[in-house]
Amino acid sequence: MSIIPKGVLEYFSYMIGQYHEMQRKTQRDNIYRIVEMHAKPEGGCSFTIQVIGKNLTFKSTAHEIAADDEMLEGFSRQDVRTITYFACQELTKPKYKILVQEFCQQFNKMIFSLKKHDSEKTMQKTAEEISNDKKLLKELSYEEAHLIGYTAASEKIAVERQQQYQIKESSQVKYEIVSEEYCGPFKKLIYKIKRKGSKKVEQKTVAQISNDKKVIKGLKPEDAHKVGYVAGVEHLNIYE
Repeated sequence: MSIIPKGVLEYFSYMIGQYHEMQRKTQRDNIYRIVEMHAKPEGGCSFTIQVIGKNLTFKSTAHEIAADDEMLEGFSRQDVRTITYFACQELTKPKYKILVQEFCQQFNKMIFSLKKHDSEKTMQKTAEEISNDKKLLKELSYEEAHLIGYTAASEKIAVERQQQYQIKESSQVKYEIVSEEYCGPFKKLIYKIKRKGSKKVEQKTVAQISNDKKVIKGLKPEDAHKVGYVAGVEHLNIYE
């Protein structure tokens, strides 16, 4: 049977005492503990916190606890890891969400209804308005920011194409109808037509205009349509 030297026993007793003292200190330093977590409908979670040694609890979010250094030091290392994890989740999650998107005929654009995660208020903005608000854009999810960018680009291209069409259409218009007058004896409409850039006005019947392909091609589409419609009516009246 081996005998443990007295000095070794004293050493072990000292180490055990230090261990128990460290445990007591750790327990004394831990003022709070997480007793329950609650998921929030808008995302993230809140905690029910108990004050150790007292029948006292309160609720707080991870972000609120993480922002208070003195309070954070009162939790165990395990609880601190939990709080830090959810606080980081809250910081990185989108602050705004698109609730609905609707096409507005009045503006010929998509209108987006957005809501902040911690508010019940909503706001309506176009894709262009959101794209120009860099702060708001950063507070959307990547998927919704992509949708806004795609919509804004599509609407811009549509406007540019419309403008190009109008310019092209304007350059093709060489004749304009100044006025129209019904001629009783002939039971026909007489049009006064003027060439673009000229002061000279000519009078022509619908049949004369319809037979002049150069003039027809030089009219605005709506004027060419009007002439064609009247020509059809007059043609049918002939055979009544």
